[in-house]
Amino acid sequence: MNPQPWIGHALLLLACASTACSSSDGPAPSTPAPAATTTPAVDPPAPLECGAGSYRTSQHTCETYPGLAVQRSSAVIAPVRDHHATTVVETAAGPYLYVFGGTDD
Repeated sequence: MNPQPWIGHALLLLACASTACSSSDGPAPSTPAPAATTTPAVDPPAPLECGAGSYRTSQHTCETYPGLAVQRSSAVIAPVRDHHATTVVETAAGPYLYVFGGTDD
């Protein structure tokens, strides 16, 4: 048996009273609707055609490809050395050995 039955009744009355007090006498205030803004339709930019030796960037501008220049160093190394580089490239047809080489003879 519940020694304090009035606690349950008091909580029920409190819950009902809190919802009953939330009503108002007049209509709820309304906020004005935001003004409709019309923006003119913007046409997408025309496709950009870049000339030979240049490419289109993500900002839709043309940039020229960077150049590569090879020139002999003014430093002299004695004796003259033979030089090369190798790399192995895995392809669907199998591995390929590439040799980049040169000599001053």
